[in-house]
Amino acid sequence: MDILVHCADIRAWPPAARYAAELAASLGASLTGIYISPPLPLEVPGGMPTLVGAEVIAYAHDQVQAAMLAGPRFAAWAGQFGAKNAQWQVALGDPADVLRKAGNWNDIIVLERRNSSIARSIDLIGETLLSGFACVVVPEATYAIGRLERIAIAYDGSCASIRALHAALPLLSKATHGVLLHGKWSSERPAGVGDFDPHGHLAMHGIATEIETLDASADEAGDALLEAASRNRIDLVVAGVAGKSRFGDIRLDPIPRYLLQYAGVPLYLRG
Repeated sequence: MDILVHCADIRAWPPAARYAAELAASLGASLTGIYISPPLPLEVPGGMPTLVGAEVIAYAHDQVQAAMLAGPRFAAWAGQFGAKNAQWQVALGDPADVLRKAGNWNDIIVLERRNSSIARSIDLIGETLLSGFACVVVPEATYAIGRLERIAIAYDGSCASIRALHAALPLLSKATHGVLLHGKWSSERPAGVGDFDPHGHLAMHGIATEIETLDASADEAGDALLEAASRNRIDLVVAGVAGKSRFGDIRLDPIPRYLLQYAGVPLYLRG
């Protein structure tokens, strides 16, 4: 398994990077840290004084140079948390475009929900998810250990929830306690196939789970899921994601957007 973590800061590795290192250790996975910079300016922007513009250009180049030299430091730091195969990459461009490309050779992308710019952060996460990748989202303000002892699966019969459950099997197989949070808040059901049995599917893969039925409407589901996760002392919540992305306009469905905005524990999300 291959894990990619977006590191927005190279001076101090973000909580998402530590979580990714511990997750890689738990799964025996390889880990790649990636720093994404805007394209480097080649000339002074119009209307900016020449000296100020030259300083801006020099600073941008120095940042990228420092990022390129951070690889050995990242690998040594990640190794402290058990990540045995840690690599480092630097990319220039739009973060969503870079993650869409890098996600093709990784199984999980670990991203941080940054409270200081939460709307932009959720848009980046949403665009990555709606491109078809599996993401683990780590809250910025919460220290979360990359452990997989207690996992909850949000399941409502939708195709998105089935994809998320199936994609998360390698993580679920590590759990000592699983809870299937079953609800009927989605009106979507897979057409042309019989009912999917999530409990039986997990059991077929050797994963034992308890079933907890949540009597919640679509408007109440996000809060009900987070309350159940807190009550069960969950380390990770697995959920499917649906929505639309068109010309940079990211519209996640209300429940995954609610989870992204308010969850205090890491989320494993699959678009």
